Amino acid sequence: MEHFAQHLVESTRHVFDRMLHLAVWDDAPEPRDEPNPTYGVSALIAFSGESDGFVVLSLPFDTARRVASVFAGSDKPLSDDDLADALGEIVSIIAGGAKPRLENKHIDLGFPSVAIDAAPINYRHDD
Repeated sequence: MEHFAQHLVESTRHVFDRMLHLAVWDDAPEPRDEPNPTYGVSALIAFSGESDGFVVLSLPFDTARRVASVFAGSDKPLSDDDLADALGEIVSIIAGGAKPRLENKHIDLGFPSVAIDAAPINYRHDD
């Protein structure tokens, strides 16, 4: 599963750089605990098969609006419905971009969901 996380980082970098023309930097993915989380937008898509889990893209509200507007090619503020559609599509593209790199692994992607004005979604798996 560690390789899938790296493929997701690479896919995210590719989408933001090549499709959105937005600078992005990353650190190693890690769970976070925030005593006072900021509210924003989280887009997620489930995957299942040989591995199960979620791909989650959580952004502060202003960043989410900017990213969605760039994706939609709009200079005007997007409605919440358009914001959700854009970020759902972006998380689908990110997950779909990582999927082919999983050689000989069967992974199915679900449909994206988007939570607006929600605390960031953090997932922790303790073995």
